[in-house]
Amino acid sequence: MAQLEMKKGFLEKNSVKIIGVLLFTLILILVALIPGIGHNAKVETAVRGPIAAAGLAEHVGMMRLFNGSLQASFNPLLYPISYLTGSSSIQRKFQGATTIWDYEGRDVAEMALLGTFTVEILRNFPYFLVAGFIITLLFAKLIKLVEKKNPGIWGRFLQRIRRSNIK
Repeated sequence: MAQLEMKKGFLEKNSVKIIGVLLFTLILILVALIPGIGHNAKVETAVRGPIAAAGLAEHVGMMRLFNGSLQASFNPLLYPISYLTGSSSIQRKFQGATTIWDYEGRDVAEMALLGTFTVEILRNFPYFLVAGFIITLLFAKLIKLVEKKNPGIWGRFLQRIRRSNIK
């Protein structure tokens, strides 16, 4: 019971910092997903062959088969673990099927990009958490410095936030 109260006290005391770490981690991940800033990717698709029938006996649909190639390079400042492990530049081939109406294979290309970025984001997630933690600590120190020098607006604003967190 005492351990549960300790955990509850820790969460109440550090809830703003935990939210800050998660928020800055999310912001870093979103910035890393922006083309041209976090990565450069080029995807090419080509129709592989004839249209194939796919599905269960009662649900037969027509599919278009695609071959494709993906080239992606990642920003070493936003993907340092990928850079250190030698996967800062990726070239791979993929195959996929999509609806008959997707003539250019956009769905297949998007799935290939999503799979590649998911792997790289997960590989670099510890970095994003640590960077979010450091940014949160620096931001908290900046707020304390501002609050100390000018307890006017910032001080009242922070007091309101603290009061709302206590309730």
